[in-house]
Amino acid sequence: AFLTLRASRYLRDDLLFAATAYARNLKQSLLSSNINDDFSTLLPSGPGNSQGFNDRSSIEQRMSGMAFQLTADGRLAGVPNRFTAGVSLDFASTSFSQDRQEATFSADRDTVGIGIFAPRVRLGADMSNRGAYFINQLAIDPQWMLTLSGRYAVAKISLRDQSGVQPALDGDHTFSRFNPAAGLNWNPTPAATVFAAYSEGMRVPSPVELTCADPAAPCSLPNQFLADPALKPVIARTIELGTRLRPTDRTRFSASVYRTVLDNDILFVSSAAAVNAGYFQNAGRTRRQGLDLTGRVEAGDITLRASYSHLQATYLSGFALSSPNNSSADGAGLIQVGRGNRLPGVPADSVKLLADWRATPDLTTSLG
Repeated sequence: AFLTLRASRYLRDDLLFAATAYARNLKQSLLSSNINDDFSTLLPSGPGNSQGFNDRSSIEQRMSGMAFQLTADGRLAGVPNRFTAGVSLDFASTSFSQDRQEATFSADRDTVGIGIFAPRVRLGADMSNRGAYFINQLAIDPQWMLTLSGRYAVAKISLRDQSGVQPALDGDHTFSRFNPAAGLNWNPTPAATVFAAYSEGMRVPSPVELTCADPAAPCSLPNQFLADPALKPVIARTIELGTRLRPTDRTRFSASVYRTVLDNDILFVSSAAAVNAGYFQNAGRTRRQGLDLTGRVEAGDITLRASYSHLQATYLSGFALSSPNNSSADGAGLIQVGRGNRLPGVPADSVKLLADWRATPDLTTSLG
């Protein structure tokens, strides 16, 4: 369930007030089956020595927030200027519960429960994010636009054990930072724009990441919450250069290059202690840089869109990863990650093609 309310009013011809409020509620139930890594073939199979487990969990999230901002149009040093300032408040509360049932495997590998579902984890998490921001857009002349902005954010995460048997889960984490941004647009003609931008951002660790960060106590996500050391927030710094072209009323093209460096990037690391288990850790610095190309052409009732992306995602810090089953691991079951190694699972090249055919004013068919 998701409800959003928006309102705005001009207090003067050059002063606009705007407000937004929202509320969201989400309920999710999960059932998963897992192998018991401690199962012994030397003992009778049954309660206390089961082949596997059925894990039943539920998550309920309640989110709400509001934002208020003022936008003033005027002149600064004799040129047009637009200044926007605002505050935002976001709150979220999450309840997580998990029950476990011992199980055995049938001939076709289905899990058959051999006991009751016993309570395992009861966790509550409260999160808040408060911010104050500004955006200033200065029209230096008809061809140049300078944008300066910034946001100061304070994020708080509180974790509480609701079972009474895992008090070590309790924890309070606070993250704060000012994130600036700047951009410059040049419009040599009405059909061409060249832009350059720099921005910084912060991502705070999620409750799942905060409760699964101990190499000595890996977890199978999202099935377990443990008491673990705190993680650092991820800080991103991005620079981008590009151009947008509109040769005709029916054609659009754009090209941009970018580089983003992440400090204290958070990665999920496989653990040697258990199968299908691992933990989150800050892995130093990583970099993502690349090229984006897009194009749009309209020909009668047909619109063609195409995009191409080239991405280089690499580590900038060296560290060791545990992966004993990997053929490239050393004698200790470790893989040495060095500066310049690629991040796995990130495609280097991607192409998207889309065609729209407007058969009638009321019917459009798309193929992508």
